[in-house]
Amino acid sequence: MSDLEQSQQFVRVVHPDDFSFHDRFLREIKAGLGGDRLLVDGLRFGDGSDYLRVITESKTFKQAIVPLWIRPPLSESIFEMLMIGNALTHQERGRPPVADRVTALVIYEESRMDKDSSPATGEYQTGEAITAEIFAQCLGLAYDEAIILGCHSSEAASYLNIPILHVTAAPLFADWLIENGKINPKTKIVALDKGSLQGCLRLCDRVGLDRKSNVVVCDKHRGGHNIVSGQDILYGDFSGDNLIIFDDRIDTAGSIGATCAAINLSKGGVPCVEGGGLTVMATHGILSLQARANIQHLLEGGTISDLVLTDSLPAAAYKLEGIEGVVVLPAAPLMSRLANEVIERSIADIEQDPGSELAPYIMRPQPKEEVWAAFQTL
Repeated sequence: MSDLEQSQQFVRVVHPDDFSFHDRFLREIKAGLGGDRLLVDGLRFGDGSDYLRVITESKTFKQAIVPLWIRPPLSESIFEMLMIGNALTHQERGRPPVADRVTALVIYEESRMDKDSSPATGEYQTGEAITAEIFAQCLGLAYDEAIILGCHSSEAASYLNIPILHVTAAPLFADWLIENGKINPKTKIVALDKGSLQGCLRLCDRVGLDRKSNVVVCDKHRGGHNIVSGQDILYGDFSGDNLIIFDDRIDTAGSIGATCAAINLSKGGVPCVEGGGLTVMATHGILSLQARANIQHLLEGGTISDLVLTDSLPAAAYKLEGIEGVVVLPAAPLMSRLANEVIERSIADIEQDPGSELAPYIMRPQPKEEVWAAFQTL
């Protein structure tokens, strides 16, 4: 093989920490993406400090695709992200870098805080947006571009300073809803808040429902992190044969529980499953604290009929194992298809191709107030 042929190859880069946590997901990435595999070893010196070892056999690549999960503890995840990206472009002793271009395939990232907070006590607290900003700055230092699944907000996305292909899982959920007979003219798509409305509208369009007639918008009032103190309906009502709640992530399932309680109350206390069904869908299953118990209670008690997640955080499937009504959809084939597209053409070209089969999966986050204002003009 000539040097030119070698330079045109792409490589999949994996870190040993991901094998134990995401081995099945990585196998699916391999099946969909192909290419050579490059292992980056995370090692430590005797004093505990980190270093990375990249074994390449003097081979260079045009592009490297790096699957990443930015998960707690963020200090370790972000530092590993930096080390891997820099290791692939590092030059020393006259040797060329391993890869000319490095693409981050971000399956999950934890930068979900989108505002500062000023409590009623008069104290000013800042810091909720800091992790999003640090993640974006570090990503830009070590990577040329990224594909991100389910970015939490436009505020978080605004810090990103490299080409980003933003991906929504809405079409995956839409296909499941259609295949399982959940869609009819009376089905309602429920946004928990203005922040989830953009994704709900994409889901609504994908299943062929009318935005004005088939969407409900709620407004959460949070009393603290992972605590929902109230729930108001901003638009629509909960009448209908099937109700679909769609959000970007489920943590403790507290927000979902509060919303379902409000829905049941609006129906005179009759569980929605008796009127056709209430399906809860989320891209990322974080599932911390009492999430399993909360979800089990909602399903077994008949408050909801189904919980559907992607396996972007593969541990979610294990955390919910054995609970009837839980469905986990594979995200790796979609991410592989998008990575293959980025290998062949630029992110800008992909975004500007509305006729592509992948176009429904591409959704750049918009400011929630702008989405809400546009929705009100329908």
